[in-house]
Amino acid sequence: MSLAARKLGVQHASIGAAPAYLERHGTPRSVDELRGHAVIAYLRAGSAQPWDVVDVDGQIRRAQVQPQLGFDDMQGIVDAALAGFGLAWLPSWLLARYAQTGELVTVMENCFRPSQEIHLVWPKSRYLPLKTRCAIDALVAQIPAMIGAPEAGAPRSGHA
Repeated sequence: MSLAARKLGVQHASIGAAPAYLERHGTPRSVDELRGHAVIAYLRAGSAQPWDVVDVDGQIRRAQVQPQLGFDDMQGIVDAALAGFGLAWLPSWLLARYAQTGELVTVMENCFRPSQEIHLVWPKSRYLPLKTRCAIDALVAQIPAMIGAPEAGAPRSGHA
């Protein structure tokens, strides 16, 4: 089977926290200042992923953090951050949603590497079912705006 694909954008990640947490513990501005902060980590296969962060000098450094809490669910991480349990690694588009309301504060923006490319993949066919075409068009229209990517523009019916 052949596949067709379209890049929708790049997902960046940032560090955020509740204003109340930052008032109590201060706002870290560099990788070294992350040490000693409570961290809410993303878990993959039961273990916390390291925080490789772009530091103030533009260099990628591994932050020496010890997670206090860990989840394999982004909404769980958001909820813990909202409750003031610590600094959270979040996709930038998700953090921005809460930063706009003041519920979370962006501490370090687009600082994780590597960023993740987001692609839409579907079976390549001269004639796509209408429901597949509608799903492709909706995702092409909505995902780039959601993650802050430039407009992608929908492909014409049956073509990538």
